[in-house]
Amino acid sequence: MKKLKYILAVILIVVFSTGVMADYSNKPIIGSWQQIVKFFASGSCNGLLKSDGTCPATTDIYNPANVTATGGTISGANITVGAGKTLDVSDGTLTLADLQITVAKVSGAAATADLAEDLSTASHSMYKDSAGNITDIVTAIDAHAANTTITLIPGVCATIHNSAQGDANAVSTLPAVATGLCFTGLVVTTEDDKTFRLNAAAANTICLGATCGKDDIGFATGQNTKGGMFKCIGIVADWFCHTITGTVDAGDL
Repeated sequence: MKKLKYILAVILIVVFSTGVMADYSNKPIIGSWQQIVKFFASGSCNGLLKSDGTCPATTDIYNPANVTATGGTISGANITVGAGKTLDVSDGTLTLADLQITVAKVSGAAATADLAEDLSTASHSMYKDSAGNITDIVTAIDAHAANTTITLIPGVCATIHNSAQGDANAVSTLPAVATGLCFTGLVVTTEDDKTFRLNAAAANTICLGATCGKDDIGFATGQNTKGGMFKCIGIVADWFCHTITGTVDAGDL
């Protein structure tokens, strides 16, 4: 019996000196040698027992200032960073899914930042791929039908054309003018007896050459012939357009 007590005393010394036991402050953890045996046999309490042989509650366990996690998965709860606190991953990697963070959520991010950027619209989209290349830019918009949705992206001068116009007038509305927007109007299919026109979103915002204060621009009946072309650039609140080929006119609605 003395040998057994001696062995158990050595075990206790090793346990407490190597930090195997959690620090329970003033709370007694083990009361008898039977409980010591139960301590080492315990699985449901992760090897920790109170003096009454039960598993410790969360409030019983000492909460250290710094905790190091070497592995595992968080699947049963959310992690919240308190006000004024920082989630520091500067020495590691924060892995996210493609397009998981939008530009609106990134403080100070420019459109050319090296991040996945979703600029999806009803008619086309563009974003950067994993190599940093801009992809999926639709640079040609077929406005052959009336009320075709036209969406322009700053810095991308799309061509608005009438490829599939057919025997009907093609009249669509441009997006609101803004600095950096640009487009080229092009007749791809001759429809001499029909018009191909683009209306401004706001009145009196189209200039053709030095003539300003117009509401629409394009090719009238008899002038809607293949190869006719004009270009418009958005600056502040006006479209500044010029004729490249054919007979282009700007009118009032």
